[in-house]
Order: sequence, then C-alpha cells, then structure tokens
Amino acid sequence: MRGWLGRTLPAAAVVGLCWGGAIWYWRATNRAPSTSDLVSFLLVLPPLVLLALWLGRKLISLQAAPAMAVPAAQPAPPPARPVPLTVVATALRTPHGSAVEELAKALAANGAGPDLDPDLTDDNGFPVITARSDDAADPAMQEAIAAWLELKAVPDPDFSDEQLRALVLGGAVVAELSARAAGHTAIGEPSAQPPMLQIVPLWQGGWRLEQRLAAGMWFGQVVGMNGWPPARIVLGAEQAAETAGAPSAALARLVRQHALDNSPLLALVLACGSHIGEGSVRAWSDSAALFCASRPQGLVPGEGAAGLLLADAGQARLITDEPLLLLHSADGRRDDSADGARRVDAKLLRALAGKVMADAGAEFSTVAMVVADTGHRNSRVTELMDTARHALPQLDQSEDVIRVAAGCGSCGAVPFMSALVLAHHHAGALAAPVLCFSNEDPHHRSAALIGPAAPALS
Repeated sequence: MRGWLGRTLPAAAVVGLCWGGAIWYWRATNRAPSTSDLVSFLLVLPPLVLLALWLGRKLISLQAAPAMAVPAAQPAPPPARPVPLTVVATALRTPHGSAVEELAKALAANGAGPDLDPDLTDDNGFPVITARSDDAADPAMQEAIAAWLELKAVPDPDFSDEQLRALVLGGAVVAELSARAAGHTAIGEPSAQPPMLQIVPLWQGGWRLEQRLAAGMWFGQVVGMNGWPPARIVLGAEQAAETAGAPSAALARLVRQHALDNSPLLALVLACGSHIGEGSVRAWSDSAALFCASRPQGLVPGEGAAGLLLADAGQARLITDEPLLLLHSADGRRDDSADGARRVDAKLLRALAGKVMADAGAEFSTVAMVVADTGHRNSRVTELMDTARHALPQLDQSEDVIRVAAGCGSCGAVPFMSALVLAHHHAGALAAPVLCFSNEDPHHRSAALIGPAAPALS
C-alpha cells in the first residue's frame, strides 16, 4: 500500500501541476485554448515531465551508487630464479702457477705477463712473445697417452705437438678434480651407486672430431684411475660439437638438464689448449694476427688448462663439508665483431652482469672483485673497465679488477675458466661475491657470479 501511494501521489501531483499551470496561463492571457493546446498541455506534457523526472532519478542513483567492486588482477608470480651450480673444487695449470694460490700471487705482483719464447721465432727470426707453461713439456706423459690409445685400439688421432701439450695440462687438471670427486660417500659402498659423472671438455678451435673423441676417452681413463667407477662416467654433449662454444653455454646446459630431469648433477668441466708451437705462430703470422712490435693489438700465443667440479647442492654435500660457493652464469653474442668495431660498446657486458646479479638476488654493491679473461688489447680492456666503472664504482680498478689473459695468453676457453677458478678462490677468501667476465672473443660475451650461498647469494 505504501509503495503504491509513493508512486501514485507524485504522478498525480505532476498531472495537477501541468493542468493547473495550463489553466492559469489561459485565464491570465484571456485566451481560449485550441484543440492542439488541450492535447499538448493536458495529455502530452504530464507524461513527458514524468519521464524526465524518472530518467533524472535514474542518473542520480547511478552516479551516487558505489562502483561495483572489481577483483584486482592477481600479479603474475615472479619468474623462478635459475638454480645455481655448486662449485665443489677447482684446479688449473697455467704458465704462472700450477695452483690457484700461485697464479693469484703472480697476478697481484704484476708478475704474470708473457715473455720472449726460447724456441719460437717470427718471420724475421726474432723471438715471439708467448705465455709458455713448463708443465706442458712432459714426454713421458705424452708416451703414456699414445700407448693407452694403442692399447684400446683407438684409431690414430694424429695429435699435433700443441694438442699433446694441451692434453698433458688437461690431464693434470682432470686427475686433480677426479680425485676430489672420488671423496663421494657412495664410492666404496657396495650398496650405493654414485651419480653419473659428466666430463665436459671445452676445446679450442682446430680439434677434429676424432681428436676430441680420443682426448675425451683419455680423460675418462684418468677419472677412472682416480677411483670413479668407469661405468658411471659419461662425456658431455659438447664433446661432439662442431665449433667451440662459450663455457657459460656449457654451464647453462647443465642447469637446464638438471632442471628438466631432476637427476643428480655432477660434472667435471674443463678447458685445455695450447698455441705454443710453430703451427700456431705461422698461421697467426700469415693472417696478421700475431702479436709483435709492429702489431701491438695482436694475439699472444699461450697455453694452460683449468677446470671446475660442479654439482647440485645435494651431491656437493656428499663430497665435501667445506663451505660451498654458488655459480650463476649468462652469455650473449654481439651483433658485430669487436675486432672491427670503431667504438667500444660495453652495453652487452653490463646487461649480462645485471642478469647474473638478478638471478643470484645480489646487489652490485656486495661485489668485492672482478676477474676477467681480458688480455692486453685496448678495446677489450676499455670494455671491461667501462663496465666496472659504471656497475661497480666501489672497486679500485688497479687492484680489484684482475685480467687473467694477460698472463695466460690466447688459448681458447682456458683464460675464462682460469678466471672462474681464480674468482672461486677470492670469493672464498673474501666471503663475498666475485664477478667474472669474458670479452676476449670477437663475438661471445659471458658473465658469471661466484659467491657464498648466504647471505649474499641465497
């Protein structure tokens, strides 16, 4: 009843006002309404006024009504950080040290530079500047390698003198790291089975497939001689690669593989190489790439080997109870060659540094040192220093930025792997993250961060 009256009385009031107003107007003007006036004022006007009032009320109610609550879109979860690799052990053989402590000391004292080679000369008969390792000259080990290949009926890979020098250095690194791996708790336990140990060699250019396969088999033999079950040894996919890849690409593959199959991860990643020989000197001289007085931006022949024993956190704890350091890495490729670029561009190197820092959840301000494979060439030094100056202003570039290739020379991925070994050493000593860079290659660029699991890199 109340609702009906609430709707009827306003309508009656509108009709009454319209009719009363019309009648008052006609009487005041002493005018007789026509038929159209009667229809317009008495029949058409009241409904129009009622319609206008109804529409106005609706508009007012819509404006006054609170907006309907719209559920806020759920923010997308942040992308999962890549699982870092755990560095269990490191080893190296360089022209300035067979242990990382020796190399670190030589670099700190500025005593790790190349020198005049006692045997190699250039086209003019002058001694070539090289970074030669005394450990690479081991005829007995070279004979042992040849005898083992013959015993296993491996087709003659026809190793060059430079490749044999690299194998001697690489074999020493493999022996040292596999001895550490043999400390796994599953070794010697009849009821336990150790994980597959991947051997991931990173070869410099010029190694044919049959040479890589034969060398990989020899490294597997060395691992077995140091206590790891031969049936639990496998060569990584990089063994059959047609071209030499960046170390960070191999590290990324290990991370992806572990994430996909969730299997235990244990890998021995090493680089070995040598350009100490007439073959490299003649080839570089003919291509105008050899360092000399008239070509100060040329390449310095070098040699060495360096490796990392990597694992997931679970496997690492089965090998050692020492404090563990984590490794994050990223790599990219320049659109143009750094050798032909007219100006130094460090944007890619800075971007890769930002990526590994973000992956690790660390701040640039926590980085205590930079170690790079950078050598003596101006473009590479400028690129590295520009990156350090913009991203790491807290570092003293004369003391906290170390260039490994200045002492190792050019020998494939060895300088960058040596930089990783050196970074692991300093990160453990300083209990702080250390950034690594690779910018010696004309196209490849890599960055890596090694540091403690907590608090900086957790």
